[in-house]
Amino acid sequence: FNEVFDYAYAGMNLYAINDQIIIGDIIKGSPAADAGFQEGDVLLGINSNFSGDIESLKAALQVPKARLKMIVLRNNEPVEIRMQVKSIL
Repeated sequence: FNEVFDYAYAGMNLYAINDQIIIGDIIKGSPAADAGFQEGDVLLGINSNFSGDIESLKAALQVPKARLKMIVLRNNEPVEIRMQVKSIL
């Protein structure tokens, strides 16, 4: 138990609903909140991953200190949001 663990923290939940990846709960003060995500945004892709596969998109959010370029659909318009995943030691 002496090993250091590095955990990633984005501060938002993703849900697969009707063939879309929907952003759910966003924690106040989290990287997701600071970046400007809103509940109900539809996640189209992260970096170059537009697969629609929720597991691979969640995996991108679990890389400590990762800098991500994310595209969401908000009010039927694409929006680019940049976020850095926080590292929690």
